[in-house]
Amino acid sequence: MLHPKGGTVYIGRDNTLDWQLTENDAPLPADKALAITRARLESDAVTLDSGDDPGLVAGLGTDTLSWRLGHVPELAGLVGQTIPVRLVVFAPEHPQGLVWADNIQVAVR
Repeated sequence: MLHPKGGTVYIGRDNTLDWQLTENDAPLPADKALAITRARLESDAVTLDSGDDPGLVAGLGTDTLSWRLGHVPELAGLVGQTIPVRLVVFAPEHPQGLVWADNIQVAVR
C-alpha cells in the first residue's frame, strides 16, 4: 500500500522524506488521494501529526506525502538511530485513521 523505502531525516536540514501511496502497485487513484486530509507518523519514541502541525507534511490530497522532519525537536534526540514508524492516514471514510504502512525504517542523522 505504500512504496517508501524508509529514508533519512537530517536534523537541522530542509530535506524531505517523499513517500508515494500506492494501490495494487500503482499510484493511489486521484479520487482516493483527494480524500486524505491528515496524516500521522507513529513510533515508540514520537508521534507526529499533521493535524497538530500542518507544516510537517505536504502533499495531502495527492498520491505523494512529503514529510519535513529535519526541524522537529523530538527527533533531535534520536540522532544516530534508525526508528520504525507507522503511517496512518485520515479521510472522511476513515475518521479514526487507517494504517497505511507499518515498520517503515527511518534513519535520523
